[in-house]
Amino acid sequence: MRLISIKTSVFFIVVLIALFLVLYIFKNSELKYHKCKDNISAQNCSDCEYTGQTMRFLVDKERNTVLQKIWIKTNLVDSNYLDSCIVSNKNNWICKQEDVFKDLTTTTQNKMIDGVFIGIQEYIRGSDFHKPLDISSYWCAK
Repeated sequence: MRLISIKTSVFFIVVLIALFLVLYIFKNSELKYHKCKDNISAQNCSDCEYTGQTMRFLVDKERNTVLQKIWIKTNLVDSNYLDSCIVSNKNNWICKQEDVFKDLTTTTQNKMIDGVFIGIQEYIRGSDFHKPLDISSYWCAK
């Protein structure tokens, strides 16, 4: 009888330790999502404002896929697969997409460099590929 209770106790201790490790790893994989004023501040992830959101990424190197999840506290607010990804590992990847609608080109680039996320979405009208419109978005997460 005593042997069963020792086995049961050991089992529950192992389960609790495993649960703690999973929660610790999951919590530490969160990145704080920041809105940046321009491309340079996004690239450096400096002079950017914390949005109150966190991001997590599920990266599959074999399939070159990245699933992006955005959270506010414990509420999932957005989840989507990023397009056209090249994955080196979970901390280094890049995804790019370009869309053209009449004379407006939208270029979206999401990348992770050494565990820091950088996102750039630029809207360019006509042939002026050197000056994005004011509606362009820049963000980072670390």
